Order: sequence, then C-alpha cells, then structure tokens
Amino acid sequence: LSVRTIYPCSTLANQNSSQYQCDHFNVNGLSSIRGGRISHFPAVIVYATDSNDVQNVVKCATKLNYIVNARSGGHSYEGYCLGSMYNNIVINMEAINYMHINQYDGTGIFGAGARIGPIYYRTYQYNYTINAGSCAWMGLAGHALGGGQGFLGRLHGLLSDNILEMKAVNAQG
Repeated sequence: LSVRTIYPCSTLANQNSSQYQCDHFNVNGLSSIRGGRISHFPAVIVYATDSNDVQNVVKCATKLNYIVNARSGGHSYEGYCLGSMYNNIVINMEAINYMHINQYDGTGIFGAGARIGPIYYRTYQYNYTINAGSCAWMGLAGHALGGGQGFLGRLHGLLSDNILEMKAVNAQG
C-alpha cells in the first residue's frame, strides 16, 4: 500500500493520537463550524495515491467490518465524508487528481480527487468546460455523483448526466 499518510498510525481505533490532530482535513474544525452537530470522528484517514490504494483499503475494511467513506473534496455541508459514528475509514483521494483532456473528441479523464477550479482552468485551455458549480476547491467525485449542480445545468443537465464511464471499487476490491 503506497499511501502518503495514515492517521492514526498505531491502531484502527486510537483517535486520541496527537498525529490524528495534525491532518489538514481538520475534523475538529468541522465539528465547531457545524455548531457541534458533527461530534464523531473517523477511526482512520487514509490518503490514497492511486486506485490500487483504494482497492486495498476497501478489501481491508471489508475484512475488519469497517465502513468506508470516500473524501474527494470534503465540501459536504453535513460532513458526510466523515461517515457515521462507528467503524469508519475515510479514504482521502486528493492525490488522485490527474487530468487528461482529449481535444479531438471533446472528452476528459479525471481523477476522483481533482478539484473543480483546476479542471475549469485545464478545460478552458482547450476551449472546453464542464458543467460544475462555483466552488473551485470542491472535489470532482462528490459533485459528479450527484452532489452538486452547475451553471449549465438547464442546457446540459447535471455533470453526472455527462459521464461516459467510471471506475468503481466494490467490497471485493
């Protein structure tokens, strides 16, 4: 598993680790911002660097009876990427942020952790755009799976309406 960081490093349940608090994805900040409504924390935050990492984490979580939550950008107002209150592993996919534009057929391939702002910038260089929202640091995966609407929605539908194919990981990896 070639992940960048795993918090906490010692066990799947040690949420009191000082390293757990060092994550820039600040779960304590989410709790205070949301008026204390979010009072739970994931057992582990895994920073995946490719789809193989995601597969391995999902397989491990399945064996250990943990629930997996993906975090593409963390833009959920309700903190859904933190999961429920028990046995959650968050897979942070911000490092899976590749962007490949095919200017000949007008398609693009994007990683789950790609952010909307950089995607707008890259597609604009080829005189294209995507139908996404206005928050530049929103992750693509959550938006594309139905978590947001874009300015071109009435003309082109949701971003999810324009997906040609995607790779997904199930409980078997």
